[in-house]
Amino acid sequence: MISPSFVQGLQSYLAHWLAQTAVLDDDAIRQINPDFPNLLRVVELGLVLPETQTQTAELMLQCFFWVEQVGHVPQWQPWVALAVQCVPAAPNRLRFRLLKQLAQLQRLQYQLDTAVATLQEAEQLVYAPADKPLLAEIHMNLCQVYHLKRDYRTAEAYGRLALRHLPDNLPRLTAITLRTLGFMASEQGQYVQAEAYLQDSLNYAHLPQDRALTLNGLAITYQQQEQYDLALAIYDELLAMLDSATHTHLFTDVQATKGCVAQSGPPGSSRKRLSSGGSLAATAVGVVFSEGVSGQPLGLRLARPGAVCRRRSQPASQYSTICPGRR
Repeated sequence: MISPSFVQGLQSYLAHWLAQTAVLDDDAIRQINPDFPNLLRVVELGLVLPETQTQTAELMLQCFFWVEQVGHVPQWQPWVALAVQCVPAAPNRLRFRLLKQLAQLQRLQYQLDTAVATLQEAEQLVYAPADKPLLAEIHMNLCQVYHLKRDYRTAEAYGRLALRHLPDNLPRLTAITLRTLGFMASEQGQYVQAEAYLQDSLNYAHLPQDRALTLNGLAITYQQQEQYDLALAIYDELLAMLDSATHTHLFTDVQATKGCVAQSGPPGSSRKRLSSGGSLAATAVGVVFSEGVSGQPLGLRLARPGAVCRRRSQPASQYSTICPGRR
């Protein structure tokens, strides 16, 4: 039998972590990230005891942006899957949020068919007319998953459904949906439409991570049109806004991609403005760079001059960066 004092102590520790993760900006993440192994231990204990399972689930939901941004997805996903099994069927809202987070983690791990099934399970919990914003969240996530599956027609249909029902008080979800639609348009060569979607996404994207991913997509769209100076200007903006400590993978990938673009642009355009990232890319032909943050395949592979740079073992998508040959 577990002693009441142990349960009370664990509840206090969970309350401490809930307070620590209430606001997760870059400064907070940088400060608490070294304690991530301790967070995993308290989550493991919290899911064992019925008295602490709901509190632990709330903590896990609250930590999502930290986990996503720093790249703790592989360690975190099994515990979210366990939380889905542990929490009581009611209230449905908690189970819905856990299923949605699990599907996001599955997407970031490229477990795409599993993510679709998880989102469909979450969708079954949304049935009241007042829950339309929740349904829109599911549609937004399905848009992202089908995009990665390269099923553009289905992805666009879900994206448009999401935009129809997303309320004004959820601008981040609107930004993500518009960004995904922009990525798909760019991948299909519809560059004018892609730029419109991505510029519109920036109007709703307020978090640095969201703005960075949208700006990266916009830079790639310019890159695909051989507008190298516009692309390089955006990469400069990205490097200025990203914190290399809390956006490690994304920062590295942007540096490398900037170098790839600067190396590949027309002679005399912007190659003289190579930064350290450019030098790295110019000398690292054949090196596989790190995967993008949160499973976003922003990493690149430089196999030879003129090759397409993309994340190894994943389908090419707008997340992949295009490294055109020298002109």
